[in-house]
Amino acid sequence: MPCEVDVSILRPYWFWSAKKQRNLMTLDQLMSVYYRSVGRGQNLLLNVPPDADGAIPSAEMAVCAAFGKEIKRRFSHPVGFVSGGSEAVWKKAHRVDTVVLAEDLRGGQNVLSFSVYGLSGGKWVLVGSGSAIGHKRILPIRPVALSGIRVHFDKVLGAAHLRSVAAFDTGVAPPVDWDK
Repeated sequence: MPCEVDVSILRPYWFWSAKKQRNLMTLDQLMSVYYRSVGRGQNLLLNVPPDADGAIPSAEMAVCAAFGKEIKRRFSHPVGFVSGGSEAVWKKAHRVDTVVLAEDLRGGQNVLSFSVYGLSGGKWVLVGSGSAIGHKRILPIRPVALSGIRVHFDKVLGAAHLRSVAAFDTGVAPPVDWDK
């Protein structure tokens, strides 16, 4: 897999011009890129070109600020979290709509496919699945009240270990193309 995703905020253009300002990506478009890049273990290189005076235009600065604020809002406060394990259980059920997994990469990327189970009403139920975890995997799920998350490795190369498992209530639907 590529380790870097390069995207220009003036999509599809890489360099600034006054005529290209109408191509400025929206917050929704940037969140889609985030889910499909960072959310799949890649580094996101967001090109924000300076204008003819060498300054970042205020419209680009505003979109970038909103982008950072929205990422922090969605992913700064997990309702459940565990470091170094594949199961997180908490005392009280919370609404969960997103699970974020991080593979321990000291032995390489080894997870080829996985399943995520949620503890709902005292029973473990399948809430999502996917391929490859890597550095970070953002997995939106159908919103449900859960008191725990358990990850099962369905197919691996060698020994696989998770660095962390986190459950979030982002309160919003994921980008419509998050899994494309």
